[in-house]
Amino acid sequence: MPTATDTRHAEAVRLRRAGLSFSQIARELGYGPYPSAARYAYLAGVRAEGQTVVNTNRQFGVEIEFYNVRPSVVIQALAEVGIDCEYEGYNHHTRPHWKIVRDGSVTSRNTGEGSGLEMVSPILSGTEGLRQLETVLTIMARVGAKVNSTCGLHVHIDQAGLTGVERRNYFLAYVKNQRVFDRLVSPSRRGFRNTYTRAYEVSEIPQFTQAVEDGQTDFYSNARYHNLNVTSYGKYGTFEVRHHQGTLNARKVINWVKLNLALHTWSKTIREDSVPAEFASVEDMLTTVGVDDDVKTFWLRREAKLNPVSVAA
Repeated sequence: MPTATDTRHAEAVRLRRAGLSFSQIARELGYGPYPSAARYAYLAGVRAEGQTVVNTNRQFGVEIEFYNVRPSVVIQALAEVGIDCEYEGYNHHTRPHWKIVRDGSVTSRNTGEGSGLEMVSPILSGTEGLRQLETVLTIMARVGAKVNSTCGLHVHIDQAGLTGVERRNYFLAYVKNQRVFDRLVSPSRRGFRNTYTRAYEVSEIPQFTQAVEDGQTDFYSNARYHNLNVTSYGKYGTFEVRHHQGTLNARKVINWVKLNLALHTWSKTIREDSVPAEFASVEDMLTTVGVDDDVKTFWLRREAKLNPVSVAA
């Protein structure tokens, strides 16, 4: 039989999902001026439901850069499993179907289009979205698509329903931990090594932080080439994570999506009068943001593989 504490935890979950801030929940549940107590109650309620903190229903989109196969080959293979995909030349329109577009930054080898290619998803969400993503990646690899150092993987995370402070906290949760995320991507995507996914300079962060909170992210054109692109907010209502190298490995992509959804959801639990802390390590981040054990194990193994420890002879 639920105790009074259990009931209060469940009510904190209900109020949070209804859009109330932790300060508001604290007042509703009698915690007084202590939003941290409301946050604890919410997290306890989520755990009691047997869930992680991750909102797997938040919408997302994926862009997969690739080469070595003609668009028509990929489109036909996807049609055979009931997935609608069209070749659209070059545009930035959101579609209800998968689309292939040209990408001049990617090698053009064997594409027949004079440029590299990019597979762009429709708006996805939940288990079904992840399942469809896995199918598309598997088929692309099967028909001969390849990636190399010219390719990237971009994930758009929907910002719908967030307050300016919540957007700010998500932005800061990522950029204050750029070095932690660097340990989960190839060396070519780290720091300032890549023109298309560079880290934020310390001096840039205050300006971007204020713009994100205000919802005014129309910066100069090259501002989008950061590891977390916030300029997509004005066009699509998303923040675009550009950090990861190109890959057609479904496990890597799906676990990357899950990690970024987890960070996004966790950032909403941060006290409104606070800012995200820097994680001590990859393991600290994975534990704190609440990914499940499978995702945590995957990324700890990836970290070890991507960051071998040198042993003195």
